[in-house]
Amino acid sequence: MRKKVIITAAILVSLVLAFGAFQGVSAAEKKMKIKIPQCVCDNTDSTVRITLGRVDGIKSLETSPAGASATIVFDDTKTNFEQIRDILRREGVTVLGKPDYQD
Repeated sequence: MRKKVIITAAILVSLVLAFGAFQGVSAAEKKMKIKIPQCVCDNTDSTVRITLGRVDGIKSLETSPAGASATIVFDDTKTNFEQIRDILRREGVTVLGKPDYQD
């Protein structure tokens, strides 16, 4: 009887730890849309893609010249909106307002 209780407890602990680790991985990935009014210009679009392509933590990037915006998937343990905005500002790219975080 005691052996069954120990095995059951071990299984429950393993499940709790596995679930917690899974949540930590998915919680680190964020998706946001930012407004870049200059993005309608091909030069700015290229600058955004090249500049953010070198940032550690950026997982994917999609620019939309028609929408004057960029959608970015990133690891928030490595970078965040403020860092991304500041990197773009140093390249002369204006980011308007706050990001729109998406699911």
